[in-house]
Amino acid sequence: MLKTELISSVMKQGARALAVLAFLYLLNAFVQTGFITVPQLVVGLLWVSLCYILSRRISIVAILALSFGLSLAWGLMAQGVPVSDYIDYIDYNESATRISNGQLSEVFQSKSPLTVAYFALFHWLLGTSYATNYIASAIAWTGGAAFAYLAIRPLINDESLAKFIGCGLAICPSFVVFSPVISSEAVFFLLTTVSAWLLSRHLTGWGPYPYVYIALGVVSAALFLTRANGLLRNL
Repeated sequence: MLKTELISSVMKQGARALAVLAFLYLLNAFVQTGFITVPQLVVGLLWVSLCYILSRRISIVAILALSFGLSLAWGLMAQGVPVSDYIDYIDYNESATRISNGQLSEVFQSKSPLTVAYFALFHWLLGTSYATNYIASAIAWTGGAAFAYLAIRPLINDESLAKFIGCGLAICPSFVVFSPVISSEAVFFLLTTVSAWLLSRHLTGWGPYPYVYIALGVVSAALFLTRANGLLRNL
């Protein structure tokens, strides 16, 4: 019993040490490149403080509703054509439109089959427009934050800490600003957090185990269909 507790303690403290080292490494990299200025640091600290306050004042459901609202509002107010670092926005959007119209063969003609299938579902339900893409993307990012919270919650005793982490993901500025883009990133994030949730269920002994393992297999396949490196990420 004592040996098990010692091993558990060493692993926990080791994980904390690695997390601190990773944070310091990234902070050092940003400082050396000059990407972080004093005003940006102040804004960042204010944002972390906001996440802290929200995690102790409102429920996770309210936090997720705020996330979805912010993402959708940003897309509707910006009213820009959602583009990314690929021409592929046009391909994704047009493929999703064709699939929603019954041309199912389009699914496997895209470099990210699950991305176009995901957005096609919303095109079929809500019609083909930028607003539809905004809604679908906002749901993916917000849903990812929700599954991240569900994955973390059973592993820690402090609910406020779990909400703080969930809030940090839910209203992450880069996620909110990126939300209007019809992208594989949104679907990939959602599937990755679903995988984390399933792994959390396995580690905490929630049953039934066959369901968890089958679901993990399906999610792994879906991650691979979203991005080729998705399977490695899940491993």
